[in-house]
Amino acid sequence: IMETKKPHVPFTRERFYFDHIGQHGVAALKRHVNRYKWAASCIPAGSRVLDAGSGSGYGDHILLTKAAKVVGVEISEEAVCYSRWKAEEVYQENVEYVQADLRSFDLGILKFDAAVCIEVIEHVSAQDQNRIMACIKFHLEPNGRLLITTPVKKEGAPMTEFHEHEFSVEEFKTFLGNHFSAIALDDPSKFGIPPDFLLAVCRGPLT
Repeated sequence: IMETKKPHVPFTRERFYFDHIGQHGVAALKRHVNRYKWAASCIPAGSRVLDAGSGSGYGDHILLTKAAKVVGVEISEEAVCYSRWKAEEVYQENVEYVQADLRSFDLGILKFDAAVCIEVIEHVSAQDQNRIMACIKFHLEPNGRLLITTPVKKEGAPMTEFHEHEFSVEEFKTFLGNHFSAIALDDPSKFGIPPDFLLAVCRGPLT
């Protein structure tokens, strides 16, 4: 059997890799893991889940504690290679990865019970944020839900240089309300997540 060789991934503050926990720090590790634990707690058992912006894939193994199947869509070829290697390494067959741009991805007739979008939406422009939502909604079942997180916009500069368009609480509610009929914000402190992050459960995708 040909085993995939582990890809080399350099450290970056733009994407979280378990290989670089020392540089990311324990607080960042907890924050990243807890956001996916929150998302997993919000999806019905046995769901088919889309992970929009799956990064290095660490979160998909958390989602699979509840989900029956996860499909990760990620623009970075490096991250997709790493994710596929990791899934193979732990014999996880219920996850697959598609390298594609979230602003224009098309998975054909595939439909999902839930979509997860963790710390992704702030990385693109306002126009592209709406494109991403349109692509996600296209792949959701009519009763599907979206679990989405983003940092709260602060005065001055964005949280990192990789963020293009952050949201205040009200801006985030308005943005999501343009795409879903019901929006509920969760309390991040209940999930061990810092208060400067927004956690939204969105239901009823609008066409």
